[in-house]
Amino acid sequence: MLALPGMRVYVPGDAYKAEACLKDAYEYDGSAYIRLARNKEQNFHDATNPIDINKIYSLSEPE
Repeated sequence: MLALPGMRVYVPGDAYKAEACLKDAYEYDGSAYIRLARNKEQNFHDATNPIDINKIYSLSEPE
């Protein structure tokens, strides 16, 4: 998918991030692909805090 010019690919980790990716893909003036998991994933983000889809979130401290 990334080989296509102007294509954005989203792989959200939970429902809150999926919602943020959907909003960003809707506002993007181009093609987008959102890959969703089949299982109900645990939510890692708090619904009250804004999510930056361009930021990498660490779920645990590095060893």
